[in-house]
Amino acid sequence: MATETKHSEHNEQLLLTMRGHPSKKGEVPVALFLTAYEAMLRLMRKSAQHITGRTKNTGLEFVVAKLSHDSPLQAGIEVVSLTDKGDLARKAVARTEGVFRAVSAGRGKGVSAAELEIMEEIVGARSKESVAEMKIQRFNGRASPPVLVSEKFVRNFGRLRRSEGETRCLTTITGMVESLNLHGKPFRLKVYPDIGEPVVCLLRWDPDRKKAREKALSAIGNRAAISGEALYRPDPVRPDIRRPCKISADADGIEVFKIGPNSPKLSDFRGAFPDLTGGKPTLEYLRELRGED
Repeated sequence: MATETKHSEHNEQLLLTMRGHPSKKGEVPVALFLTAYEAMLRLMRKSAQHITGRTKNTGLEFVVAKLSHDSPLQAGIEVVSLTDKGDLARKAVARTEGVFRAVSAGRGKGVSAAELEIMEEIVGARSKESVAEMKIQRFNGRASPPVLVSEKFVRNFGRLRRSEGETRCLTTITGMVESLNLHGKPFRLKVYPDIGEPVVCLLRWDPDRKKAREKALSAIGNRAAISGEALYRPDPVRPDIRRPCKISADADGIEVFKIGPNSPKLSDFRGAFPDLTGGKPTLEYLRELRGED
């Protein structure tokens, strides 16, 4: 691929624009902008995966374009085809723009649950008091009408999420913390419970971020009990069963059980509960715990 094809005004691009409130001189916190920008990139990658049917090697490259240094803060993502099928870049950008327009109009058809999950980060950034305006706009030699991520957009997004059968409640989730992202706001931990799929923990910042950072670093690689408001969604295989997929917590809501040299091992419990399954075969007992037939 020739280098000069990059950063062309005629290549397919999406532009993110954010403006802060006048009381803050139009300035936008870096963390909020990066959260929204990265989420837009992930949505574009999802579109490419949806079109090609591949999770990797979609044949597209995503590069920074239209970067501004003044208010309003702007940064674009240009899509460049690495193959002869340049139409793929156009389709990927068009589909991503279509996802934003569908949510803006309150239509969920054609928008996957995974895409709504990613867009939640954009909506979360827009909902902050420091952000007065956010919009998404497509460029390909000419500018398309922008999609405003307005209060109406946020309300329609909320309705689409609730229509998926989501519920929220206070709970405690216990499991191994095996990944951590300290970039952006809030911090993100991935918790692997004993049963079920991984749960994302959104760790809210304290005023100076120090307490949240220390708690996050102490939890990585250890078991932890996390208490907070959890988001439950229907299981893809068993829609009648709702499982937690995300939990929001403060630093004080996380209790870490550090694994040390003297910590008990699984083998130490061998024979401790001889009738744990009530006489049922182990596989049958586990299936009942998981709510499987």
